[in-house]
Amino acid sequence: LFRSTLAHDQHWRIEIEEGHRTVDRALKVLGIAEPELQITLLSMRGLMMSTAGDTAGEERVFAEVRARKAAGGQVDNAFDEILEIICLHHSLQLPRMLPMARKRAEAQRLAGDWWGVADAEQCLTMETCCGRPAEAKSRIPGAMALAEKIGHHGAAYGLKVFCPLVNIARGALIDAEREAEESRRFAEMHNIPWGFGSTLCLGSIAFLRGKIADADRWLSKRTMIEEQTWCAGLTESALFLLLAESDPKGTRARDVWKELRTKLPRGGQANPGGSWIALHRAVTGLAWLGCKEEAAALRPLTEELVSMG
Repeated sequence: LFRSTLAHDQHWRIEIEEGHRTVDRALKVLGIAEPELQITLLSMRGLMMSTAGDTAGEERVFAEVRARKAAGGQVDNAFDEILEIICLHHSLQLPRMLPMARKRAEAQRLAGDWWGVADAEQCLTMETCCGRPAEAKSRIPGAMALAEKIGHHGAAYGLKVFCPLVNIARGALIDAEREAEESRRFAEMHNIPWGFGSTLCLGSIAFLRGKIADADRWLSKRTMIEEQTWCAGLTESALFLLLAESDPKGTRARDVWKELRTKLPRGGQANPGGSWIALHRAVTGLAWLGCKEEAAALRPLTEELVSMG
């Protein structure tokens, strides 16, 4: 149990290789004992794979988890399911993720597991990406108050960095900019490794407000942590779109595209969320650059993205 907790902490700090070694040692110590704890450790491995952008590996792990549960007649474990919900969030499989998160949030609320409620509620902000920003916005105040009350900094930051996105969807850019700056300060105060989400938001908002130099400054701040996770391609694609729209005759956009094109999703399979969002920005940027053939070649992938809901 201690090693499971340690692996979760290592995952939060993006120490993925160390986390896998922790899980390996724990499974070796258990042997054939404690089948439920083995499943939790496997679920933890799946989460780390998902966080590192290995969506195919994560899906194989959770298929094994479900098979073991069925063979052993074990009931669903809330913690394991929350980890799977987070993985579905990472790969933008929202039609699967959102119903699971709603159900799990309510179940954990009835059980008095407020940490689990905070995890599930954070994922429900993705209603915005399904065209329901009002529903997402209505959830945030209560979810934020809970996360801050219990000291769940991960859920609190996830909510804080999503608030600007809800306001961007509503066209409230000044409010979005204020919230993005608040999320950046929160990440710095609590040493949150995922703070690059705030600079991405600030750059995107500056772009929408026509502050091209500010947007360029924010979006040029790529971090190794982002590149090592399912978020790879988010900031890079935002910079590509900025450069393509603001300076279509320049060379910087084309230089960024040479690297970005390697981070787009692969057809016919689940992919990290960063690659899907990069696809949307890539098609738009290529259109601005007049690269019609390259943009047209991405149509099958864009149809997959639309079909994801």
